[in-house]
Amino acid sequence: MFKRGASKPEVWLVDDREENRTKFFSDHNSEFAVVLFSEPDGVLTAIRQGRVPDALVCDVYFYKDKEQREVIEKIVKDQISHLQEQASKFKPEHAEEGIGLMQSIHDQFAGDVPFPIFAYTSKGPYLLHTDSFDKIEDLGAKWLFKNKFSVQNEREKSAPQSMSSPSVATGAVEHGSSPGRLDS
Repeated sequence: MFKRGASKPEVWLVDDREENRTKFFSDHNSEFAVVLFSEPDGVLTAIRQGRVPDALVCDVYFYKDKEQREVIEKIVKDQISHLQEQASKFKPEHAEEGIGLMQSIHDQFAGDVPFPIFAYTSKGPYLLHTDSFDKIEDLGAKWLFKNKFSVQNEREKSAPQSMSSPSVATGAVEHGSSPGRLDS
């Protein structure tokens, strides 16, 4: 059951782009009670007034200057499109063996995998298509983006709960390789 006995979970979205808020509402309002915010301060005000969501979906970048916001959005979209176009020449969808491994492990344990699996990638956010993203999520894998976290943070995120102390989670050895060698 959701908060206050509601029939649908209340999901808050905070995003500075109206286009994103409109799309999120349209995509999800049939399943969630969607509450939209355009600025982080609105979320904080609601929380300080005693309201809390069942989940918060929070954009990361908030540009005060609308023109700057739209320019950076276009630059990012154009660059991602260019990157995808260039990479498509190498057919990245045929190299997604990590997803196959996750599926095999999932099947091996009948869906009850006794250890966390992390999708560890730097190219994934740009090269994976929706169905591949969905597959990784459906298999219960967590995301760990290469070269985006400090070593300490990456270690803490990927360590099993019983090994989360920094002195215990000190590294990894790839099966069949020498200590200290981690392939990308």
